[in-house]
Amino acid sequence: MDFKCSTDKYTKIQTIIYFGPYLTAIFFLTIFFAFNSDPFQWDVYVFTVSILLFIYFSRYFTKPVSYTIINNMLIIRRKVNNIKISFDEIYTVKYDTMEEYRLINWSDFINTQYYFFGGFYWGGKIFLTKLGEVRLYMTQLKNFLVIETGKHGKIIITPDDLRILDHFTCYKEYPPYMY
Repeated sequence: MDFKCSTDKYTKIQTIIYFGPYLTAIFFLTIFFAFNSDPFQWDVYVFTVSILLFIYFSRYFTKPVSYTIINNMLIIRRKVNNIKISFDEIYTVKYDTMEEYRLINWSDFINTQYYFFGGFYWGGKIFLTKLGEVRLYMTQLKNFLVIETGKHGKIIITPDDLRILDHFTCYKEYPPYMY
């Protein structure tokens, strides 16, 4: 069964804030170097634009598109490199709200290994005070499912439809009033 993971308004705004300077830099670099005839400058231009475009497209192609449950396996579908998690690896699945873990808490970012702010999605490995080290595959700031696995550690996903919890009958820890 396939579960969508749409992008909320806040994540879209963060994407514009995150990638606006990149695209603006590419535009102005193109204008600047179009009038410059020095060959060395063109190498710098091509290198700089290549790096900026690599960051942009790497974020775009690793954004979660949907979450699929098939053959006792959770698949985090992305445009490139899907993540497959067998139900045998899952210890717990818990529904929580943003207020529960305060994901947008600056004191938590001090111990961050790496983190990407909302460039198409909230993703990366982060240390949260109440959860420890987690991997984020979030496209919105609601419907948090905290999945604890053996191989992948703790993962947070954000499906649109909470009926995904019905597929984790042995692992779920959530209040019955969520539907």
